[in-house]
Amino acid sequence: MSPWTYLAGAIVSGSFLALLTGAPLSWIGWAGAAAGVLAPDILSRNWSRHFAHSLLAAIGTTLFWWSLYWEQLQWPLWFSAGWGAGYLVHLLLDSMTIPGASLFWPSSLIAVLPKPERLRIEPGAPGERRLRTVLLITGIFLVPLQAVGLRGALHRLVQTPQTAEEDYLRHTHDNHRVWIEFEGFFNSSQRPVSGKWEAIHAPTANTLLVLDPSGKVHRIGNHPADTIRPSRVRALRGEPIHAQAKELSLKHQPLKALLVDLPKEGQVYLTGWAILEEPVALNYSQEEYPTIAITDRRLEFNHTPVSELDRHRLAGIPVLRGYFLIRVVRSRADARA
Repeated sequence: MSPWTYLAGAIVSGSFLALLTGAPLSWIGWAGAAAGVLAPDILSRNWSRHFAHSLLAAIGTTLFWWSLYWEQLQWPLWFSAGWGAGYLVHLLLDSMTIPGASLFWPSSLIAVLPKPERLRIEPGAPGERRLRTVLLITGIFLVPLQAVGLRGALHRLVQTPQTAEEDYLRHTHDNHRVWIEFEGFFNSSQRPVSGKWEAIHAPTANTLLVLDPSGKVHRIGNHPADTIRPSRVRALRGEPIHAQAKELSLKHQPLKALLVDLPKEGQVYLTGWAILEEPVALNYSQEEYPTIAITDRRLEFNHTPVSELDRHRLAGIPVLRGYFLIRVVRSRADARA
């Protein structure tokens, strides 16, 4: 077959490899796939053609590249994966030709696919050109798909609170900021709303807390308690972040004592409780989610942005006792500074 047919096959095999592993193929992996798919014919110049076109050669050469991998030299791992995928697709394409392929060398058994000769391809004939066209069209479809993976492609298509929450949890696990892009309406007023707001927490299944540009928190989801019901919603991975948490207790101190020694950069969120000396009033609108709940003189904080202390005039309120988990989120650049 033509080298261009093999290279079209490498595009397809490399994409399938990325989809199976769930990791987009790097340029090193693509280089390995291109080299691997051409390798059998190149190696046939010095090796036995039957050996070069066998599964034994495919496995042996792939293991050679893989053996070069170690902790400080990682490119052979991706190159060997691409090489193996490319090499195997070359053998598969050869098995589809009239002569077939000696996959099982040193056995004399010849692999053919399909078995009837009239259905197999003659190299250089119109059948090969049609196959190359099919491979190229398939590759054009699969290359963008492999960049996001099957899960990512499905989530981009569906765009539900469930898929957005799954992507949010995956991105935060990888220590990235997450943005929620959505369209919908406020449950209380039915007013349309859309935006791209930062996600701060997933309090329950299929629900996300987001921070709007004014610093107010909203809860996106299809539950009646959610403040925004989306018609579409998806989670987008943002910049790498550094998150740190620490525990603090208060006793006969104002709430603003929590902010001592905290970094000036980044966002600060409070989770915990406080018993106050006297009751206070909170001022939440119907369209926002109350991250502070009050029962008599007890305040409950649930991923509350620290800006809400000033907004509700709580910073100077004396606390009899309280316990907090403080989470600070900064960009990695700020954290290194």
